Amino acid sequence: MDGDRRMHLAWFLGNGFGVHDWKSQWRGTAATGLERALERACVDYLIIEDSAYVPDGYEKSTRYYLQHARAVPKHDPAVLATVMLTATRRIGVVPTLAVTEYQPYLLARLVATLDNLSGGRAGWNIVTG
Repeated sequence: MDGDRRMHLAWFLGNGFGVHDWKSQWRGTAATGLERALERACVDYLIIEDSAYVPDGYEKSTRYYLQHARAVPKHDPAVLATVMLTATRRIGVVPTLAVTEYQPYLLARLVATLDNLSGGRAGWNIVTG
C-alpha cells in the first residue's frame, strides 16, 4: 500500500491578471499577501489563469469588454508568477502559458528559468490556443 496518501490542495486564480486589476486586489503587495495566506493554509500550488479570449456575453458583443477593460487585456502571468515565487518559500506557482503567445523555445526557457530560480516550485499550466 502506498505510504503517501496526503491530499494536495490547489488554488485557481481565475479572471486573469489585467488592467481591470490595477485598482483592485493586485495593486501593491496584495498579490503576495494572497500567496502567503495560501502558503499558511498549506495549499500546495496556485494556478494563474490566462487566455486571449475576448468575452461576448453582454449584448452578444465584445464591445463592452473592450471599452471598459473587463477581462481583457491581460498582463503576462509569468511576471506575476515571478513576484509570487520570490515572496514565498514553499508554495508552487503555475502560470498558464501558451505557444500562441510565446515561441516554443522561449516558453521552455522561461519555465525552466522560473523553476530553477524558485528551487523547483514553478510549474506550467499547458494550454492549446
